[in-house]
Amino acid sequence: MKKLIFILFIFFKICSNPSNLPSVIILNGSPSAGKSSIAKQLQILYPNFSIVSYDLERVSSFVSKAKSLKLIPENYVCTNLLVFFEDIRKSLKNISDKKTIKEWRTFIDSFDDEFYENINQLALKGKKIIVDTIIFDDKQIKSVKKIEPKNLFTVFIHASLEKIIERINKRNSYNDSQEMRFANRILFFYPNYYKAKLEADELTFKDCISLNRLENIILNNNSLTETAFPTGNKLLEHFIKSLEINDVIKNNNVFLVPKYEYDFVVDTSDISIEEVSLAIRKALDCFNNSESKIYAKLKGFL
Repeated sequence: MKKLIFILFIFFKICSNPSNLPSVIILNGSPSAGKSSIAKQLQILYPNFSIVSYDLERVSSFVSKAKSLKLIPENYVCTNLLVFFEDIRKSLKNISDKKTIKEWRTFIDSFDDEFYENINQLALKGKKIIVDTIIFDDKQIKSVKKIEPKNLFTVFIHASLEKIIERINKRNSYNDSQEMRFANRILFFYPNYYKAKLEADELTFKDCISLNRLENIILNNNSLTETAFPTGNKLLEHFIKSLEINDVIKNNNVFLVPKYEYDFVVDTSDISIEEVSLAIRKALDCFNNSESKIYAKLKGFL
């Protein structure tokens, strides 16, 4: 903790001028990594920033479009995207109008482009935005590039697999059915945010995993599960295959590093949301300053 305070003090002295703040702060990472909580805390630090949730916008847009195409009834309430898409799939089976089917599929395929273009337009109009999002493939990265680079600051939010499971269980203990999360679903997509390396330099953020660690987490997981996604050994096999480490994980530890480049990387596993937000704030205060990159690497992570 003393080291954290010292580093933050040094960089506060170097980068005390916040005039170069970006217009858009993107927070990316696995569900349950802490993005939403961090976004809210950052908004306290930067009251002129609004929060835009990719998930909420996507659900709202998808449901609205589906209703306009009469794929679902007007009184339809979406509580789960998987269930929603299954309902849409069934509805499309009963539709003979190819124009409607094409319009729906085009809308789905173009959502990311339109979402980030809208964010870009808001930024160009002077709006300040924190985007709580999920980005894990090249197509999404291409969409993000619609935002002017000078207006953009990207942050990757990491949390260890153990911490992800712990947060899921805590969240589910509140017994709010609409807020329930399923561990096997989140673990299924978790590898999509990372790439695996056998070696990583000291200044690169990394999380070391072993086969034994993965087995303990995945095979001994008693959290809520969703039937549409694998569990147990099948989930373990998927996890290993997704990271393309089948041939090395049995005899080697592997480092997980973020799949894409970010302006800042933070590990939320063992520090509070307030500390994470303060660290991001100090990096933001150095925006467009060469010290920002040094700072991020020094933190490596916290």
